[in-house]
Amino acid sequence: LDDARSEFVYTFFPKRAFTATSSMVGTGSCGNYHGAQHGDQEEFASITYFIVQSMADLATKLAAIQEGDSNVLSNFHITFTSGMHGSNHDGLNLPTLMIGGGGGVMKTDNSLDLGDANMADLHLTVMKSVFGCPDASFGTPMGGYTSGTIPALLA
Repeated sequence: LDDARSEFVYTFFPKRAFTATSSMVGTGSCGNYHGAQHGDQEEFASITYFIVQSMADLATKLAAIQEGDSNVLSNFHITFTSGMHGSNHDGLNLPTLMIGGGGGVMKTDNSLDLGDANMADLHLTVMKSVFGCPDASFGTPMGGYTSGTIPALLA
């Protein structure tokens, strides 16, 4: 839907005021995602709220489509993650959702703390296990190569 460097403007979505118990619609509209990451936290939270709500709607619709003895979501996989944690660009401790069962390959209905797991390990696990990618490593020299997978993600 978007990336951490996007200049896509969310003028169609209202800026919200968030409290510990609600997300009330405020006044005005949102600007661009990247600017909000480094600026107004209510604007950043409002755009994130819209993106997460859109992903939840997509997952609900995929789960409603029957496919054989199962549904599309059970046979599908989406890695849904942020490119940032708050306004920090270090790429560590990123909030990540693994959506769908990947045809029975991925663990579902749980929460895992992957600690210091490298995101390249997460991507390699999905590429190899869900999509049958034969590559033994994934990454770039700058970001660090990986040759490991994360067994805790697999069913």
